[in-house]
Amino acid sequence: MIDPSDPYEIQIAKQAKIIEALINRAERGHEVGGTAYSLFQSAIALQTEVWEKTKDLEKALDTLGRASSELEIAYQAQERIQRNLADAMVAMEGGFALFSEDRLQVCNSQFRHLLPDIEELIKPGLAFDEYLTAVNSSRYLSRDEGDGADARSGAMATAQGPSGQRFSSFVMALRNDRWFQISYRQTSSDNMAVLQTEITDLVRENRREKNRLIDQQAHLLQAAFDHMSLGVCTFSSSGELLVRNERFGELLGIPLPLLKKGTRFQRIIEHIERHEIIDRRSQGPEVAGWFKALRRGETVQRRFRRRDGMSLDMRLHSLPDEGFIVSIMDVTAETEAAALLEHACGAHAELTEANRLLQVHANEQTRSRARPTGQGGGRGGACSDTLSRRSKP
Repeated sequence: MIDPSDPYEIQIAKQAKIIEALINRAERGHEVGGTAYSLFQSAIALQTEVWEKTKDLEKALDTLGRASSELEIAYQAQERIQRNLADAMVAMEGGFALFSEDRLQVCNSQFRHLLPDIEELIKPGLAFDEYLTAVNSSRYLSRDEGDGADARSGAMATAQGPSGQRFSSFVMALRNDRWFQISYRQTSSDNMAVLQTEITDLVRENRREKNRLIDQQAHLLQAAFDHMSLGVCTFSSSGELLVRNERFGELLGIPLPLLKKGTRFQRIIEHIERHEIIDRRSQGPEVAGWFKALRRGETVQRRFRRRDGMSLDMRLHSLPDEGFIVSIMDVTAETEAAALLEHACGAHAELTEANRLLQVHANEQTRSRARPTGQGGGRGGACSDTLSRRSKP
């Protein structure tokens, strides 16, 4: 019989043989008797079935051909996409890696070569958590001043976007003053895309801008200090000079070499005492007591008089960093005005007392005139007798 799996040529040849055999048998009707017609009908039915099977086979082969063609097109498209992805990854300035089901699938050379000591670990199949652990343990990370970012802590800080997809980003500092931003995002297909972007230029530019602003603010602050009538000087917690203005040295008569940064407050006080800048009659500085008061959070205020007569008001305030600030003010005018006011108040009091005594004396005279002159032994009579005796020769 005909095997549907045979090629078309073999099936057609078999059909021809079957038909030929049937015709020959029909022609030998005397041998086969009355069954020739039935055999012919069977052959026709068989041929019809064979042709139907052949058509089905042709349709299946056509469908298979189209599927094979579509599959070939899909393979070509996939290869083209992979080539484009590979080209894009090579052309990227930063590192890129794609994790599927938390396993590394593909990455570019920048991603693999960023940290040489973990380069051998960066291969397909690497777990995402293992990658973060390896990054955090790399000896190429900068650990100075807390610059080295903890990759695992960055991963733990994962946020969630509006679509429910995870994303995170943290900054990683390398020892040679290179800075990278590591960011990863979960895609819609539950893959994890990781980017390594170098931000060294941006960090350095921000650092320069920050230093420039600090220098500018320091310059403005110093200019403001220098134009103040108040002498100001700040000291560290250990008593070393940090910042001062020119007025501070002028009011205390301290030479400039002694007012350089790092000079201890105690040395400045010793210079003042040694050169007797402050009048001996003023209350001398008690540095130990001042420091105790500052530690208690109190404000120390003292008033001194220089030997040339200038009066100075000094105040010490504690700072949040356990340092302190010293301010010196020339209060000579206020002191003299207070002295004049005190003298004026004293003179006014004396004048008031003199007026009171004059008023008392005037009242006594008024009363003495109002008494009669003839009343015996009176004070007024005595005065009259005395006057009369003095008038006689």
